[in-house]
Amino acid sequence: MKKTILVALLSISVVAFGTSCKKGGDNSSTSTSSAPPVVALTGTPAQQMIQVMEMGVNALKSNPDASVAASALKAILNNYNVESLRAASKAAKDAGQGATAEELNRFKALQEEYKSLAQSVGSQNPGAFNEVHTEWSKAWGIN
Repeated sequence: MKKTILVALLSISVVAFGTSCKKGGDNSSTSTSSAPPVVALTGTPAQQMIQVMEMGVNALKSNPDASVAASALKAILNNYNVESLRAASKAAKDAGQGATAEELNRFKALQEEYKSLAQSVGSQNPGAFNEVHTEWSKAWGIN
């Protein structure tokens, strides 16, 4: 009798423990978040612009699904004020502290890479991608 009660209590404990682990467990494997984590931008205004543009390019590289990529770009636009970044970069340039030739080349290369990736990703599902792509391009002055 004691063994039966002990086995029953042990079984109940295992089931209860398993249920509580599922409720509080790590759900990162089922997460659908596609945006990069928000980070504090560092460096000069030009370097900060490069960091954010790089996030967008990486979002397209790692999310070939148009709707997921669009969500990632939208999140980046919501998390970083591109207009302010561009204004700060222009102010630095006007003050004689603009981007170096290397930074300009890096940014231009990222813009071209973005255009190419956006065309590829967007062609798969224009309805899911084009609105955010237009918003991103407008924010960055990409033609």
